[in-house]
Amino acid sequence: MRKFCVTNQSTLHEGVRLHRIVADRDFGQIKAGTLGGFIQTTENLSHEGNCWIADDAKVLGDGRVTEDAQILGRAIVCGHSIITGRAVVRDGAMVTEDAYVGDDAVVGRAAVIAGAAHVTDQARVLCRRRKHDRPNVADQARVFEQAVLEDLAVVKDEATVCGRATVRGHARVLQNASVGGDAVIAGRAKIAGDCHIGQHAQISGSGVVCNRATAAGSCAIGGRSLLTGCARVAGAAVVRDETLSGCQQRGAGIRLADMEVG
Repeated sequence: MRKFCVTNQSTLHEGVRLHRIVADRDFGQIKAGTLGGFIQTTENLSHEGNCWIADDAKVLGDGRVTEDAQILGRAIVCGHSIITGRAVVRDGAMVTEDAYVGDDAVVGRAAVIAGAAHVTDQARVLCRRRKHDRPNVADQARVFEQAVLEDLAVVKDEATVCGRATVRGHARVLQNASVGGDAVIAGRAKIAGDCHIGQHAQISGSGVVCNRATAAGSCAIGGRSLLTGCARVAGAAVVRDETLSGCQQRGAGIRLADMEVG
């Protein structure tokens, strides 16, 4: 049963004509006659479920909003992206290309999700817009469970951020890196390669953890530190402005199984 139709009110977005929608009937929290946001075609918004496009939000191209998802504020959904479940895309956020946002995930502020990235479960991506609208989550990256991205954080390539981990500041999680547990990646830290950050580890400053290095426990790595090769840091160890490489270890005994995420 049809739940919305297009009105005569339209706007241009990068040369594409979009039309404002209006609810035809009551559903969810929406009452018949409620004006919504803008779509390019009626395929952009499902007539099933309680999904809705509100305010001045825009959905265009092959972007699809289904189930109970909500697109709010000045958010933009385009490309072949899918917003589904009870996900919310709000504020000035953009979801584009082949990205997927589902479950109870929230994408807000001015975050950009692109490529084939997935943001799911109860993840929150609440980032500021990067220069030239470069994405915060891109490629095959996954942000899921209760993970949070803030500020100018970047997760891309095939990296994963999960658990209750937080990535903020100018921090980057790249390549096949995985961050989970209650870990915090902040400052200008860079996590790359096939490395694992877990438990309550904190990486900050300009610290780099790369290749097959691991960090866990309640360790803190900061300054200009570098962990590379098979270096491992755990327990309550503090590493600052140091380089650990090869098979060097710092802190309590480490079980790799405790550190793997994703």
